[in-house]
Amino acid sequence: METLILEILDKHGKPLSRQRFTQFPVRIGRDYSNDLILDDEAVSPQHLAITLSEEGLWLVEDLHSENGTYAAGSKARLQQAPLPTDSVLHLGHTWLQLRSAASQVAPTVMQGGLAWRLNRLVGNLWFALGALLLFALYMMYNEYLGHADKVHASDFVDLGLTTLLAGLVWAAVWSLLSRLFSQRHTFREYLSFFALGMFALIAAGWVSDAATYMFPDHLLASLLGNGFILVVVAGICFLHLRFATRLKRWKIHAIVAALCGVGIALQVVSAYTEQHKFNDALQFDSSIGNVPNQILPYQDVEHFFADSRATRQDADENAKRD
Repeated sequence: METLILEILDKHGKPLSRQRFTQFPVRIGRDYSNDLILDDEAVSPQHLAITLSEEGLWLVEDLHSENGTYAAGSKARLQQAPLPTDSVLHLGHTWLQLRSAASQVAPTVMQGGLAWRLNRLVGNLWFALGALLLFALYMMYNEYLGHADKVHASDFVDLGLTTLLAGLVWAAVWSLLSRLFSQRHTFREYLSFFALGMFALIAAGWVSDAATYMFPDHLLASLLGNGFILVVVAGICFLHLRFATRLKRWKIHAIVAALCGVGIALQVVSAYTEQHKFNDALQFDSSIGNVPNQILPYQDVEHFFADSRATRQDADENAKRD
């Protein structure tokens, strides 16, 4: 006896539930008399029926539903058609996959693998909060280094709180979108993405500054710096779209490539207009690139003047001996 297994899929194509049927036809709809009852307002009370054809295929018949039944990847409304095992049907807001006892299952996930560990790490709430807190502390410390006068850590508490709030709001917004489009709760993942993405952008900025310093006014500096930043931004966009939508990988790659292309085009246009813009101010161009403050050792004002006096005394003694 042939067995039909119907899988209800989420927006990512992952099974939410499975039901096994051995008696045909199998009727599907919102009415309580159906064999499979769907809680979907876009599905008709008596929506479709599935039976086994003489050729061994699943014969799907739409029961004159209001919104119709569609095979995955087809825009033609299905009336009655034989479909092979593992086919996917779209009715209302529901996705159904036709399975049998001979269907292949996914490979077993190795719990000790790197991908499994990274997935558990990113989805860990304590890791997400720790990464966000570490980023906020870094922003406060970086702001502290940017002041030459004496400051107190309490002066930058507002910056730290703003950073924490921005991360929480960012994760909440994307988590809401993910819940609407893919029925997944991904707040912890997006919180980790925010913190790790900001650290990656900071590292990309360091690479850009170092390239500008080592290759001043050289095309290689622009390629290294902007290329690294572009890779980081593309990775962040891919992860956000992958978790928030049900789009296939090639579609996400196309969207990310289009966004990167738009960003590159805007940067080129901005650089072109800046070079050809009339400006009566004196343009100063130095062949020595500025060294990023992250590369130089930090020294407060007192030690700076002390070293300056010592250097001057050494210079005076050398001059007397000469």
